[in-house]
Amino acid sequence: HVPATSDQTEEMRGLTPLLSCSLVALAGGAPASLRSLQIHRQGSVVGPKDRTPLYSEENSFTGSTRTTFHSVTMVSLANAAFNILRPDEAIVWQVRVPRFLWELLIALVAALASGPGAVPATFVLLAFMTASTALVDIFLWAPIFAITAKFETCTGEGFFDRRPRVCVNDYAKGLGRMMVSIQCLITGIFYLMTAITAWGNFCAVRDKQVAKRNAEAMQHIFLSQEEAENSLINTR
Repeated sequence: HVPATSDQTEEMRGLTPLLSCSLVALAGGAPASLRSLQIHRQGSVVGPKDRTPLYSEENSFTGSTRTTFHSVTMVSLANAAFNILRPDEAIVWQVRVPRFLWELLIALVAALASGPGAVPATFVLLAFMTASTALVDIFLWAPIFAITAKFETCTGEGFFDRRPRVCVNDYAKGLGRMMVSIQCLITGIFYLMTAITAWGNFCAVRDKQVAKRNAEAMQHIFLSQEEAENSLINTR
């Protein structure tokens, strides 16, 4: 083959920045941190000049780079204790067990999502669990307990009950139902916000993985280009 002249070598070196800009432009779906990469002459990838981390797990919904769900764990445990221990003779303990176990599962998933090695599937699971719980609490249980909040207990109300209707004041029953209605509304909004935050964490981790793969692919291209340029120079 014909050795490359000095003019051809300089021309190839001049094309290097153009190729770099084209490759970065083609990665239009990558985050801004990836598009602001600076390519070193030796082919190594370095971050922006302000030393901002290249793969920052920033939650697009909350704006924070590190989101934990310890508060969700504590709220779920408190919710479970309140639901199983609150006095209400009309709701037997067998009916309370499924919600009690559900709250414990939310607390467990939230604790797993707060760990440093949490996988994206954990955030998705937490988002779906808390979103479904929030919608049921806000639009079903909160109105039902508010409507059935009565401050008296009556006997002789059944269709087949022949006894005369007698009612006594029962403020504990009415206040208990109202407290449950308020609890469902507040924790429902809290769980809805948790679902949004967990989904934002999933999107952040997913974008980080995509950006990392794109950066590794571009670094491999730049290293191959540098090797080809060096071999062309060595053939002179």
